[in-house]
Amino acid sequence: MNLPANNINNSNQQQQQQQQQQHQYYTNNTNYHQNLNQSSSHSSSQAPSTEQYYGSRSASRTSSHPQHPSATQTDQIGFRRLIPGSAHLFPILHDTPVERRVNPYDGTFISPLSALTIHLADTYRLVNPAFRYELSLNPRRVLTKPSKPAGNNGLDNEDSDYILYVNDILGGSPSSTTTDPNQLQLLQQQQHQQQQQDPNHQIRSIRSSASHKYLILDVLGQGTFGQVVKCQDMKTHQVVAVKVVKNKQAYFSQSMMEVTILELLNNTWDPENKHHILRMKDTFIHHNHLCLVFELLSSNLYELIKQNSFRGLSTSLVRVFTNQLLDALTVLNEAHLIHCDLKPENILLTSLSSPEIKVIDFGSACHERQTVYTYIQSRFYRSPEVILGLHSFTSSYTLLEDPRTE
Repeated sequence: MNLPANNINNSNQQQQQQQQQQHQYYTNNTNYHQNLNQSSSHSSSQAPSTEQYYGSRSASRTSSHPQHPSATQTDQIGFRRLIPGSAHLFPILHDTPVERRVNPYDGTFISPLSALTIHLADTYRLVNPAFRYELSLNPRRVLTKPSKPAGNNGLDNEDSDYILYVNDILGGSPSSTTTDPNQLQLLQQQQHQQQQQDPNHQIRSIRSSASHKYLILDVLGQGTFGQVVKCQDMKTHQVVAVKVVKNKQAYFSQSMMEVTILELLNNTWDPENKHHILRMKDTFIHHNHLCLVFELLSSNLYELIKQNSFRGLSTSLVRVFTNQLLDALTVLNEAHLIHCDLKPENILLTSLSSPEIKVIDFGSACHERQTVYTYIQSRFYRSPEVILGLHSFTSSYTLLEDPRTE
């Protein structure tokens, strides 16, 4: 039986292609062995280069894995092929990336991975100088942790904190007027008691809905009492700090004491804002959470010392701070009030460009004749009468020195 001529030609072409492939493989394999022989001639202390391990570019393309002369085997076409050793299966990494760019802020180099992840906004800004990104512009970014709804009709988390979002509104809406009757009754009782103690002092009524609406910008802090967020008054466009108290009776009661004391200090003892005491601007109840609106301040003294690597501050600056602090304590003494938690964290700068300070956080404060707790003050700043277990507290004692710096 005679085969067609075209089949014979195809068969011859296939044989020629196989011979060419075998010849190419033999050439590559020979070059690879030559490279290995050259690398073995070096001293044992000198590590072979990447080319010596992986051969030329053509050889690396035909071989799918880097190989090392630890063992040999014969492949299907009769040539010896190297088996990779386990010690040489790890990739060779470079300490410095080949491609990198300069960080415009500190002059350091950034790898491509960092440039496209943690420095992505800076990368966009280098490409387009008009690009701007701010966290406050991220719509509905949750600020409260944990953020899973648990109570108060899904508005609070498991810690009774109100779940806050960027661009959310505090106060001013009809939906925020729902208030626990027990909280309103407690509010009326405390206002009545304060009026009996000081008939000349008129307490500002706590509104169920704020006359001003406050747009949430970012979170400033979170503690056992609740949360403090940075907000903008939508009526005056002034940036303020809003303290959102936990939805618990004990925290509501203590925060009402803070409202009463700040009202007394701001309106009666420091009406002209000259004695370095925090100013309270507004109070309202939002979804059963008492909200206190304060002036926005800057860093506290502990953060200032920390930024200075705990080396302390200059004597002249300490003198300026001490004069202002004693001025505020003098007003508290004249009002027969005890702060109960005076420490560097509760003394804030009005701005980073000014040495003026203000005393904040009157949540633990009380009147001399109405000491609520016997366990008061943070441990590192506790006053002598509290350490000694005395029960007759006065406003004449306070511990100003930080024992941690000794």
